[in-house]
Amino acid sequence: MVIIVRPTPKGVARVSEGKANGNVPLLGIAAARPGAHSRTTPHGRGGRSCGHGSCWLSPWRSPQSRRRARACACRCAAASSSRSPTCRAPRSARSSSPVARGSPAGSSAAGPWATVTAALRSAWPDTDLTAGAAAPLLGRVATLRELAAVCEQLARTRSRRDLARQVADFLGGLEAEEVRPAVRFLLGQAGRGGAVSGQTLWPVLLRLVGAAAPADVWAGAVDFGEAVERLLARRETPADLPALGLLDVEERVRALAGARGAGSRAEKERLLADLFARLTPLEAKYVAKNLIREMRTGAAEGVLLDALALVAGGDRAAVARAHMLEGDLGEVAALALAHRGGPLPASALAYFRPLRPMLAHTAESVGDALAAFGGRAGVEWKLDGARVQVHRRGDECRLYSRRLQDLTASLPDVVAALTRGLAAPAAILEGEVIAVDAACRALPFQELMRRFQRIRDIGRLEREVPVRLYLFDALQTSEESLIDRPYGERWAALERVRGTLPTAARVVPASAAEAEAFAAAALADGFEGVMVKGLDARYTPGVRGRGWLKVKRATTVDLVIIAADRGYGRRHGWLSNYHLAARDADTGRLEPVGKTFKGLTDAEFRAMTDRLLALAIRETGPTVHVEPRIVVEVLFTDLQRSPTYPAGLALRFARVARIRDDKTPADADTVQHLHALFARQQARAAGREGEA
Repeated sequence: MVIIVRPTPKGVARVSEGKANGNVPLLGIAAARPGAHSRTTPHGRGGRSCGHGSCWLSPWRSPQSRRRARACACRCAAASSSRSPTCRAPRSARSSSPVARGSPAGSSAAGPWATVTAALRSAWPDTDLTAGAAAPLLGRVATLRELAAVCEQLARTRSRRDLARQVADFLGGLEAEEVRPAVRFLLGQAGRGGAVSGQTLWPVLLRLVGAAAPADVWAGAVDFGEAVERLLARRETPADLPALGLLDVEERVRALAGARGAGSRAEKERLLADLFARLTPLEAKYVAKNLIREMRTGAAEGVLLDALALVAGGDRAAVARAHMLEGDLGEVAALALAHRGGPLPASALAYFRPLRPMLAHTAESVGDALAAFGGRAGVEWKLDGARVQVHRRGDECRLYSRRLQDLTASLPDVVAALTRGLAAPAAILEGEVIAVDAACRALPFQELMRRFQRIRDIGRLEREVPVRLYLFDALQTSEESLIDRPYGERWAALERVRGTLPTAARVVPASAAEAEAFAAAALADGFEGVMVKGLDARYTPGVRGRGWLKVKRATTVDLVIIAADRGYGRRHGWLSNYHLAARDADTGRLEPVGKTFKGLTDAEFRAMTDRLLALAIRETGPTVHVEPRIVVEVLFTDLQRSPTYPAGLALRFARVARIRDDKTPADADTVQHLHALFARQQARAAGREGEA
């Protein structure tokens, strides 16, 4: 292992530890003689110098000083083989290596790397050039250890303002390429698809410790991450354990996602063992929480937006706008750092970079929804399907789910229909895919889920579960973005480009009576209800705004299963009483709001039991606590105050309407939404009392 300098997309030298793996192009080998302090550093304090007059290998947090140091280290250590008259770095450190003369890293470690290592050791026999030890020579590299300490502090903080300030302070000291993995880690999205279950991870950790898990590990732990920390604290951790850089951690987690097919489980276990063997107990706690998607530090999406606004000079609206269009907070954070203190560059829609979908609030009735828009609204049937985003440009057409996953391979029949039917060569559209029978009547939502994320036996599934796409919005046509246009204009654009593709049934009612009749027809045909959309509403990606209101047959909310009780009697052996949680919009935490054992068939209970056991993280008596991955749509009659639940509310007579595999916990309804529903419920009750 040596210190290497990598190029970045923006041309700034990136210094990190590296191996001779034959595929990393090197700008040079960075080397510096430690201990040469100067009275005239850029900030008037001592720093390490390689001897070059302007080269400061500083551990300070200033990104500018680190960039100068890294760029100069690259010049001093890897420029030409002729010695610079202003650089006193030893000739052997630069001229004896093929890499130093501009060659890429060789595929053989015995070749150029052996020469380089020998040259460095010859030049500085008293300097420790092993992995990690030489990193301080080249300035501060953000580490997982620092980020874990930040997460620990965030978990103890309750004030949203303090949370944002702490996150901003940490992110402000990072390089652009470091801030992306840092933000994804804070949000519990490290590795993008590298999630593993607690049941897979726990045995790996037990083997690392070399003993069975003591009972007190789980007894005092509040969650899976804390249990991991307690377990690994029983292992003797070397005092000089090198800290992993954030980029290294992200690459390792991505490797987990890449392990697929035959032998993938063994490969994942090997990768997990290698990663956790390098972590302190606190680091392991937060990596584990990330892997099972259960961070709960309080640094939710809203807090991250507040923090990035502080970094970007206070313009939260600009940061939120960038997030809507970029879709990735890591990318927005990199933009904020690159334009620190100044305006963010304008973001724009891009083909094949999906947007998070606009979301709707709930209205009590069609009349209430129509009144909210002053009667100026379109009313669409609410189809019982899965929302998709269509990106078509030229011969390429791709489909994305509401979770931004690529569905193209799973729905080739929909792609073919779009390719044949669209009247525009390029467009970004939204629609709903529903499963249909031979007579084109809608089938239950669960039938549709058989088609999603399947890439095998597609031909058979096309025959067994035919699907149909109904379009309902246009976000871009050719190179013209429409998201800032009113809904009425977007619908007109959709009509121009849809060609032979059908749209959702829609009417712009002249009266409330017409709207009510249209909604009644939707219910009579077996659909969920209607969407009422203000004609002047702009499209707000990822935001649950007031521009769209949904009116459904009964009150439903999307909640997350966080635990389940073991059944008895006829349900012996099943997990059948589900603990349901709503998302706190301020903290991102999942707060329990009720339980239910009703709504599913026996077959669904059996299947859900298998899924929940695979996500189990601990047990307390008959209750199995699980990773919060599964979202269910829940019907209920009303809400009541609850002294038991921290949210202060509980559902009454709840039952599962359907399993929402197309949604993530981030899509769950919020505690704030439940309080709004409760306030309306109380107002209705007060009105009835007044009438009496």
